Amino acid sequence: MLEKFCNSTFWNSSLLDSPEADLPLCFEQTVLVWIPLGFLWLLAPWQLLHVYRSRNNKSSITKLYLAKQVLVGLLLILAAIELAFVLIEDSGQGTVPPVRYTNPSLYLGTWVRPVTTSALFILSLFKVM
Repeated sequence: MLEKFCNSTFWNSSLLDSPEADLPLCFEQTVLVWIPLGFLWLLAPWQLLHVYRSRNNKSSITKLYLAKQVLVGLLLILAAIELAFVLIEDSGQGTVPPVRYTNPSLYLGTWVRPVTTSALFILSLFKVM
């Protein structure tokens, strides 16, 4: 199933026998990307709950918080650029594996979540909501 998704081999059992195993590209582009992102999405409701509960606190916006938000903003921009490059690069090709579009879209969606959470937090500090 994932071999069709990637247009390449997902797993090769002979990799375990070699001393210098190199994981297949399909495995790298699916499992090694989706598991960490899935972990982040799984824990997102607890972070949102924390933001919602802390909106009554008179928290100040620290330099560390601002640095994190700048980093997340840059990662969001990079994910959008990566998706744009993939769309432009693959526009003339016939069959393109869906994993080429899925991973940049997942990254983009993953970085949009903290940006919106931060916006809600900042708005709650100013009692806009």
